[in-house]
Amino acid sequence: MTTRDSQRLELLLEMGRLLSSKLELADLLTTVLRLASRVVDAETASLLLLDEKTQELYFDVALGLGEEAANIRLKLGQGIAGTVAQARKAEIINEVGKDPRWSPKMDEKSGFSTQSILAVPLLLKGRLLGVVEAINKQGGVFDESDREAFEAFASQAAVAIDNAKLFASLRDEKFKLSTVFSQMHDGAVLADPSGRVLLANDAARRLLGAELTGLTEGLKGMAVTPPLTELLASEKPSQDFTAVRPEPVMLMLAGRVTRAPLAEREGRLFVFSDDTEASRQERSVFEASSMVA
Repeated sequence: MTTRDSQRLELLLEMGRLLSSKLELADLLTTVLRLASRVVDAETASLLLLDEKTQELYFDVALGLGEEAANIRLKLGQGIAGTVAQARKAEIINEVGKDPRWSPKMDEKSGFSTQSILAVPLLLKGRLLGVVEAINKQGGVFDESDREAFEAFASQAAVAIDNAKLFASLRDEKFKLSTVFSQMHDGAVLADPSGRVLLANDAARRLLGAELTGLTEGLKGMAVTPPLTELLASEKPSQDFTAVRPEPVMLMLAGRVTRAPLAEREGRLFVFSDDTEASRQERSVFEASSMVA
């Protein structure tokens, strides 16, 4: 292994650790570009993501290329990036001015001068996420060793981008659920299959405790029917349950648990109400009727 290869391997390992630590998508994408130019000694870099609905590539970040890049969209097969995305194969273009797919419009608007491009598709398990480009090799031309190193980097970047998108979707889902939860009068708890509480509204915290982090702790001392472990592991779409605590103060909860898909995971949604007074009245009526009889 040459000194150059050794340095690149060390840099790729460092990049892998750095990328895996970032979950905010905007921050991650900017970091990807800064690292992309380093790994192949390029002047700058650009990142185009795939809009899955329109099947177009758009510039999410383009360091040093001006705001004009934000308005550009490429169809698959259009331009250098579009061709790389469609073929899902990296390309080295060391003289972009001679490539018929190249358009100088963006350079004219931004004042930047593009001489060479190394473009690599961002792929994850066969799924296209976009294209990352290294622009203007410093002190020479892009070669096959650059391509191999950039493909290794793109593979790491694709995993990090997909994780950040998943994190963002989960956060958005939880925000929407939280908004709905806050408007519910009944107690509502969203838990993962282990019983860890992901979301809980105020009504649920009043009944199960303000510091509600797990259903096992929240329902401690209560007789749950069916048992909580069964409710969490059940494959049924939904089922009724009760939870009763006879003392020190009588509390009876009655509700329903429903399987709730969450992105790539599956949770359990518990919705319940305080049925203590209704149960007490029902018992009083039963006892009174028994005495009469």
